Amino acid sequence: MKRLSLLASTVALILSGCGSDSLDNSPQTPPSSSCTLALILSGCGSDSSDNSPQTPPSSSFKINSTASTNAIEDIQYQYQLSTNHSESVAYSATNIPTGMSLSTDGLLTWTPLEGTLTSGEITVKAFASSDANLSDTQTFSITVRPVNDTPVADTPLQLNTNEDVALTISHATLLSNVIDVDSSNLTITNLSIDNPAITITENSDSITLTAMQDYNGSANLSFNVSDEEFTISNSGIVLISAINDPVQVESFTSLSVEAGESLSFQVQVTDPDDENNGSDIKFSLTNAPNGLSVSETGNLTISSSVLASTIHDDIVLKVQDGLEDGAVIAQNNFKLSELFYYTVQGEISSYYENTAIADSIVKISNNGSVLAEGNTGVSGKYSIKVLDTDLDTSRAIIVSADAVGFSEASESKQFSDISTAINLYLPTIHANISFDSQVASDLQVDNETLVSVEAHSFVNVHGEAINGQINSELFVIDPSLDIDLMPGEMITETPSGEIVPIESFGAITATFTDSDGNELQLANGKTARVRIPASGANPPATIPLFYYDEVQGIWVKEGTATLENGFYVGEVAHFTTWNADRVYETIFINGCVVDKENQPIVNARIRSEGIDYNGSSSAYSDVQGNFRIPVRQNSRVLISAESQYQSRTETIHTSSPNTHECLTLDDATTKIQLTWGQRPEDLDTHFYGPNGEDDRFHVYYSNRNFIQSGNNIFLDVDDTSSYGPEIVTVPDFTIPGTYRYGVYNFSRTGEIQRRETKVEVILDGIRTVFTPPEGNAELWWHVFEIEVNDNLSYDLVPINQWSTTDPDSVARPTPAARSSRQILESLQLKKIYAGKMLESKYYAD
Repeated sequence: MKRLSLLASTVALILSGCGSDSLDNSPQTPPSSSCTLALILSGCGSDSSDNSPQTPPSSSFKINSTASTNAIEDIQYQYQLSTNHSESVAYSATNIPTGMSLSTDGLLTWTPLEGTLTSGEITVKAFASSDANLSDTQTFSITVRPVNDTPVADTPLQLNTNEDVALTISHATLLSNVIDVDSSNLTITNLSIDNPAITITENSDSITLTAMQDYNGSANLSFNVSDEEFTISNSGIVLISAINDPVQVESFTSLSVEAGESLSFQVQVTDPDDENNGSDIKFSLTNAPNGLSVSETGNLTISSSVLASTIHDDIVLKVQDGLEDGAVIAQNNFKLSELFYYTVQGEISSYYENTAIADSIVKISNNGSVLAEGNTGVSGKYSIKVLDTDLDTSRAIIVSADAVGFSEASESKQFSDISTAINLYLPTIHANISFDSQVASDLQVDNETLVSVEAHSFVNVHGEAINGQINSELFVIDPSLDIDLMPGEMITETPSGEIVPIESFGAITATFTDSDGNELQLANGKTARVRIPASGANPPATIPLFYYDEVQGIWVKEGTATLENGFYVGEVAHFTTWNADRVYETIFINGCVVDKENQPIVNARIRSEGIDYNGSSSAYSDVQGNFRIPVRQNSRVLISAESQYQSRTETIHTSSPNTHECLTLDDATTKIQLTWGQRPEDLDTHFYGPNGEDDRFHVYYSNRNFIQSGNNIFLDVDDTSSYGPEIVTVPDFTIPGTYRYGVYNFSRTGEIQRRETKVEVILDGIRTVFTPPEGNAELWWHVFEIEVNDNLSYDLVPINQWSTTDPDSVARPTPAARSSRQILESLQLKKIYAGKMLESKYYAD
């Protein structure tokens, strides 16, 4: 029993010394041989007395270390193997990844490369150096966690360009010296350059380096490169090499000069290597027109004298700096336009007051287009240039004008009139009415509604609805009083394209503006009702409506109107001057125009005006002075001519298609015309002057002409049935003295009316209009005088006064005393004459 106890104790001791799991790690004394033997015997579990050594079983050999199964990319991984064997141990490994190593003492080392995510299954084996049968294996896999690598910049970039050449560098080039093993998504930020002479322009995938003109040298470019996690600095050296600069010409493609004017144009050149001093830089022209030259310093000059616009294409200007260092010749191609303009000029005045109208808008139209427009100055004058190539000389030139507070006026002229002053006379409007655009409104003149508009009817030029106040200007045209108040010619175009004359039975002008003065029109789909006061004899029950087209210079048919209680009523879709007209049956009057030497006049303007109808027409004389003018059939018309000067006015019955004699134009002709309304029925013209024999002449209805020193003064037209006209023609003033003009109310069927009566005087081509003065009307209206000086120069002297006696009574001697019998006879004659004055009054056609 004691021996067994000793054995157990011995076993415990041997096991401890042989690698026991005892926690006692203090050094132990090696066991004696008997102890070792006892250990072996005990290990075999035998009570045998066989004492031979035995090899321990391999199951007692263990790898007692545990491998880590996680690693980080680019960071070294280590695993130290250990066993429970106290003697020398050897190690081996199979299926290891690239770069992994196992040391002899069991240290496994590995740095995972870029893109490696796992080691794969690794098997390591440990075995006793003295007995390979004592071994153990361990199998495991290592998972690699990838990491972002910092980009790496290599040597700085070298960027080269030449002076005055912008350098564009792609992002790829800027990144060409950067290595990033795990990312191609690199961005460039914080670009800078250390030279203020160079600027950086960042583009979507590149940058552009632009140096100051003529700069050469170097600069350091720096910028950051980022892969979204790490940012590094990168740099480059920019080298700008000097070169010889060719001369640079500031480009120009077109030059123009007006006929009669001179052009001086300095060519702008730059060359840092040379100066524009007249010798360093050379200028030359190729394919240049006559008169165009270039100076030694590059100044182009020409004085144009063309009579029609001329375009010179493909002129070549060459500039060179001596060709040093292979510099190229600079070349600039351009065209030169020599432009010929016609100048349309004249004056815009008020129709009745003769005062200049400032700020009126004047438009020049031709062939259906507005060619140019302008405004009058404070003097009422305008001057507008029209390019000859824009003008169709075979068609009429339309000059139109309008101004605030006035109605429009328009004249149609042919090309031959373009060099003469084209004066327009604007009548003052009859009413200026403001109304609310949101409310339906009736617009009246003299308590009569002329225009009725619905609410929300107007838009501006952009088609936008107008909210707020609208200003309207209304003007009534009574063609029986004055056909000249109509804008333009009294003509229209038929569907077949024929131009035919029309006669009027009344017209109105209506214009509309917003509070800022901008023009307004009816909106699409909107209409307005117009009431035109009927005028003229026998107005028809229905009549076409025409509006005036200021661009084409004709009246355009659009809609109809019905006669209702003295007004033509119709619907219109836009506003301008609306006219109740009809086309009449025409006959052509043939005649001729000559000067006072009886020579034919070409391009004289012949004008007709109806006496018993409200119409007018015009024509021009040909190279033989002949003309052919359309008028209404079976009517009486007035025919006159003008071509800077005036002619007499003839009365023609259109049953005969020819005038009695040629119309004579005279540069000294003075024309005086009286017109009035329906009442009084008969106003008479009276013109007085010196007869050269210490007495006075008197031209009036019963003495219709007077020959003064070979100068025949005519009362061309006398009218007895309302409206007029009565026309006096004075070819010249040949005797000094005072000439007087007066108007007498012969019929006494009402007073002379201020609004309907006017006297128009054309003296030396200057038009002056007189209307009766304020105050109580008398039988006589003393209108004006003409003072002719001893040198036969003359001045118009306005008088414009009412009188109870004829204007020339003070200039005539007092009559001798008469007997009572003479007085009684005179009274009896006056009584008879007063009863039948209209029937017995002398009138000759």
